[in-house]
Amino acid sequence: MKKQFFYLIAVLCSTCIFTACSDDDPYVAPTKVEMYTASNGLKYTYGGTDRTDITVLYTPDATDPQKATLTLSSLGSKRSENISSAPLLSPGNIVPGANELVIPVTLIPNANEALFSGNGETPFCTYRYNGSVSDAGLTIAIDQVTMKGAPIIEAKTYTDKSGLQLMYNDAPMLGKVITFTPNLENLEEATLTMQGAPLDISAIIEGIVPAADASTEVGLPTTGVFPGNVTFTLPIKISADNTFSGKSETEHCTFSYSGKITESTLKLAISDVKLKNAALAGLTLNVPYANEDFTLDPLHFVWESDTEVELFPGYGIPVSLIVSIALRMPTIPTDQVDEEGNPVSVSVTDMLPTALKSITFGIDGNISAVYVDIENGATEPTTSPLNIAQYIVNDDNSIQVFLNPAAIIYHSMANAPENRSRAVDMGEMIAQLMGIAMPLLTDGVPVQVSQNAEDNSMDIYLGTEFLVPILKCASPLFEDEDFINMLLEEMAKDPTFGSMAPMMGGALRTMPQIIDNTTKIELGIHFLKAE
Repeated sequence: MKKQFFYLIAVLCSTCIFTACSDDDPYVAPTKVEMYTASNGLKYTYGGTDRTDITVLYTPDATDPQKATLTLSSLGSKRSENISSAPLLSPGNIVPGANELVIPVTLIPNANEALFSGNGETPFCTYRYNGSVSDAGLTIAIDQVTMKGAPIIEAKTYTDKSGLQLMYNDAPMLGKVITFTPNLENLEEATLTMQGAPLDISAIIEGIVPAADASTEVGLPTTGVFPGNVTFTLPIKISADNTFSGKSETEHCTFSYSGKITESTLKLAISDVKLKNAALAGLTLNVPYANEDFTLDPLHFVWESDTEVELFPGYGIPVSLIVSIALRMPTIPTDQVDEEGNPVSVSVTDMLPTALKSITFGIDGNISAVYVDIENGATEPTTSPLNIAQYIVNDDNSIQVFLNPAAIIYHSMANAPENRSRAVDMGEMIAQLMGIAMPLLTDGVPVQVSQNAEDNSMDIYLGTEFLVPILKCASPLFEDEDFINMLLEEMAKDPTFGSMAPMMGGALRTMPQIIDNTTKIELGIHFLKAE
């Protein structure tokens, strides 16, 4: 009996010992994938503030039970408030600039849970995390969030006057607008939307249109950064120092880019631009001088109309003939004098190759020109700046040219005569011209091309569809006697043209009918290809 009592005591002691050892066993973390939400065991805080719009996917390591991966994701961008106790969080963010966060953790188990803690980073910030996993669920807190730089978290628009520094193949490009739009759910992503800056012609119109008709602000749309694109949106990846770079393409060209953005500036360099259709790339065209019989003429001019120019009653000649004669007459004064000291004038036909020497089509879509700035007294040729005129090839017979409108409109309209017609509504005329100009400023000017292999020449000119609408806008001027008399007075002053002035009245008054009955008109330049 006594022996059995000792056996009973031994069994009880053993049970107590093993029970005590079992109570000291460490907690075993989940061995399968678990999804935690606010309604399913998740307690999440960011910067000391509870959040319920987060899910955490717990993934145990397949080989090491003390390791796991936590994937924090947002339930969506429904949260609208920002958390002020930590760096700015936008709706959908886990930490600034990231709507998903992957944290590898090392688990330190105790009796009832497994703890984890450490430091992490994204491209934009560093942070501290700590938490635990237990049978009751998962707790995780993120704090001590420190931004690495100063990311741009608001959409911003940059122009020439507000911080835009745009380079296109190593040359400055003006007159553009670029809008930066960050992805607030991922600050590594953003877009740059590029387009032309509206051209304000209010000051120009003010000098032509009566004050009662002039708008306080008239802005014409202009073409975009790349030839053939009015607007182009470029997705970019931004690093922590707000720089970006990469390669991309438009419908018409490929390119590389690099840049940096701040709150006040956007530096963007577009480089290695190459047209996809490079049929004209590298081609240089020279402007020839006319020969004596004009079988070689730098001007490409054709005008066919069913109505002739009436020089006097009962006698008319084709409009193309009289315009060709006028273009070849020395009507442009120069600073030179002849042997007798008389002023020397030249014709349009002679002036053209004297002023314009050649044009070159670049692989990047630029058209550059070698010219002599005669107006300012220059005698030596110079090359035009880049990014004033761009082009794309439509087909073998046409190209589209995209011009910098500021210089064209300023020089063609700002210096218009102060004499205003009393009979012609200039406001209406300007409105019609603007209606024609607006699509051309954005979509480009359609230019015709014809090549002649026999003499290695190329004619580049504006065609009938382009020129007739412009002529019809100007047609009312030739119905106004004030305007006609002003032209006749100017003709009479010219020593060469003056003798023809008396017979030109009928010709000018016939112009509306000539324009209405025009069947073909072409105006451009006859080039010779460079060797």
